[in-house]
Amino acid sequence: MAVPPVFGMRFLLDPEQQRRSFYVFMFQVPGVAEAAIPNEDFAFVRWLWRQWSPGWDPPEDHRDDVIEALRKPGAVESALAYYRSFFDQAYQDPEFEDVRARLFDDISVPTLLLMGERDGCVAPGVEGAGSAFTGAYRFELVPQAGHFLHLERPDEVAAHILRWFRQTG
Repeated sequence: MAVPPVFGMRFLLDPEQQRRSFYVFMFQVPGVAEAAIPNEDFAFVRWLWRQWSPGWDPPEDHRDDVIEALRKPGAVESALAYYRSFFDQAYQDPEFEDVRARLFDDISVPTLLLMGERDGCVAPGVEGAGSAFTGAYRFELVPQAGHFLHLERPDEVAAHILRWFRQTG
């Protein structure tokens, strides 16, 4: 949901996706991200949410819970380690090297990819991702939803998932 399993190469090669993912590159710079993220009560995080899901205002308690989690000692650094592991092997667990080696293998399990039509995080055009699948595959665009489609349109997302399981199960 929201991020296709074949996102890696697209992220590296597509200029529109690079623009949308600028924060990933920013997060690679030690000190910059650690300063920017908590600045002005996590204004950067709130701004990213607005970019990723235009027109959606997350419930206040949800937003507050995420911000409170990021306030905990080491939380920002842990979140950044996820992004830094994309490019820096020092953040990668050697125990999972066999998993990383298979990231670009064809995908044989039945897969439903759901994306929000207003997703500001992942560029349109993922419909072509189907070429990476050898098993059953379907792409569905959820209208009037952004990157957090499961929170924005939960009933529609659930209906897509239930329909998929009925058809493939």
